[in-house]
Amino acid sequence: MSNPPYVSADEMNELPRESQQYEPRAAFYGGQYGLDFYRLFAERLYTMITPGGYLIMEYGWQQKNAVMQIFAVDPHWELIGTYQDINGKDRVITFRTTLLLLIAGAVIMPVLHAANHKSADKDKSEDKGNNEMIVYKDPNCGCCKKWVEHMRQNGFVVKEQNVSNVQQYKESLGVPREMASCHTAAVNGYFVEGHVPAEDVIRLIKSKSAEIKGLAVPGMPTGSPGMEQGFRKDPYDVIAVKKNGQSYPYQSHR
Repeated sequence: MSNPPYVSADEMNELPRESQQYEPRAAFYGGQYGLDFYRLFAERLYTMITPGGYLIMEYGWQQKNAVMQIFAVDPHWELIGTYQDINGKDRVITFRTTLLLLIAGAVIMPVLHAANHKSADKDKSEDKGNNEMIVYKDPNCGCCKKWVEHMRQNGFVVKEQNVSNVQQYKESLGVPREMASCHTAAVNGYFVEGHVPAEDVIRLIKSKSAEIKGLAVPGMPTGSPGMEQGFRKDPYDVIAVKKNGQSYPYQSHR
């Protein structure tokens, strides 16, 4: 059971003066979007909780969807339910570690790993599974639809999820605000923000990088996949965002 710090950077200045004066900043501040501790919990706590055990957490009353999405992309967690406070606002969420997945990871996966070296067909099947992608986008965005088609033409199995507020999914997946574009995707544990070429996403998946959180093309550069306009092609960079918050040019397109 936990009540982690969940106040965002924008909300810190709105705290009561008494709290700002007499409480340590670490008791409130949860990172830029207030979600840092939830991401940390999703990544690590399943190794510290008994298989089938429960994790109960409080969160900010507007963070329900973001917290649910953070845990939804990790197969080690099963959502049990959310609960309201006495004012009728969603404030508490409960997850359970997935018993079967933990057992499979410890017992079955080593056997499958050995079998994979003997079966080329099995390898191809798993490679296809790694290419399953979910895209959060505005239903009326034409360039988003074109980018989805670009990904499908390059072998990705894409599930489109039309949403009214893409921002909450950007926050839950850890997309920095300065890297934002129109649509946001999740694939194989990484986020893909904006009009990133399929070749760069494939390269990232094949690298199996443990330090990269995702790739982004900030804005909507003309000539990038989904943003084609005749022969015009503006230069742009694909940016890699690391889990420690640092970023660097992953691939230049000129």
